[in-house]
Amino acid sequence: MKDCLVRMMRGALPVSVVLIVASAIFFMSSASAQQPELSSVRATCKTIPGTQNKVGAACLPRSQYPVLKHPVNPLNYGADPTGATNSANAFQNAINTGHDVIVTCPRNMKFCTYMISDAAGPGPVVISTRLNIQCQSNVTLYNPDLDELDSGMLIFYEAPGGGIQGCNLIGSNNGPAPLDLGGGYGNFLLNVTDSSNILIEGNTFGATWADAAVKLDTGSTGPGATFINIRYNTFNANPLYGVAISSGGHINIQNNLIYDSETGVEVNDGEAMDGHIYIAENMEIYQYGGCEAAGNENCNYGIGITGGGTVDSFSGTVYSNYSTNVVTKNYCTGSGVQNAEIYDDWNSYVYPPPTYTHNILGPGCTCDSGAGSC
Repeated sequence: MKDCLVRMMRGALPVSVVLIVASAIFFMSSASAQQPELSSVRATCKTIPGTQNKVGAACLPRSQYPVLKHPVNPLNYGADPTGATNSANAFQNAINTGHDVIVTCPRNMKFCTYMISDAAGPGPVVISTRLNIQCQSNVTLYNPDLDELDSGMLIFYEAPGGGIQGCNLIGSNNGPAPLDLGGGYGNFLLNVTDSSNILIEGNTFGATWADAAVKLDTGSTGPGATFINIRYNTFNANPLYGVAISSGGHINIQNNLIYDSETGVEVNDGEAMDGHIYIAENMEIYQYGGCEAAGNENCNYGIGITGGGTVDSFSGTVYSNYSTNVVTKNYCTGSGVQNAEIYDDWNSYVYPPPTYTHNILGPGCTCDSGAGSC
């Protein structure tokens, strides 16, 4: 990722962002014969059993989104609402104005799709100033990329604030269970790199060709993603993580509805982790059994929620202190194909472990406990 940031910045211009659709629907586009057909999942609102805690993009009223200031529309910069041509430059030009962005369909279209691709080599749409992107509910941002470029559809890069609300971001990893990663491990839908005070709420993310739909990490300057609020989103059918945190701290992940995607801290060698990561009141559902149930390889072999206690193959490395991370009041359930889990395990390389408490184990969900109860 670090080596690719220069390539990713269009013309070395740091300010940019992409916007995409929103609402209550990941859908199979049928509104226009010109639109590409997209895999779909409805952005629903659910309640965690036994509680009054709501989860999912549809639970958050749009009236609670930040008020946009002097917003611009990518349509006015040449964006193609049919999805037939690449709208990345139009979105970048809208972002480069420094104003908030509102993404809408033309009045004569019931639904619309904006394709944003880095296949031509310019990299993702980049946001490096404080601004918000919001989408109308009938808009979809579609990323068709499956390549070996370590990049995203849009990236907050060294941004001092802002966020994305009410948008529908979808990749081309179609099918009920996500396919294996293949070579396209880096086509993230949203990257947050060395940015702070970013609000990600009311969005739907799915079908990505990457190890995460939303990746929080560091580039060359640090300190990673800090003071990030990810709430009331819906994640569906991503091969590994819905949200993956590899660098940063002071991150809140709350009230998200997560299908067939893991959530939490990704243990990476040598990356700074400041802790104070709060993962609470999310619902994790193992719906289709994940991509391995379909006989695919190089994908997650289970889904779950982790505060950073799980250690991968970097044995012998001393990891960050995750003791300030808290995983609490989450609900998980399995499909009968394979269990979902609360990953409450650890070893001496991540000591002391995060705090796991008051999580709810639904049918088909287990506590992978090595540090006490969940």
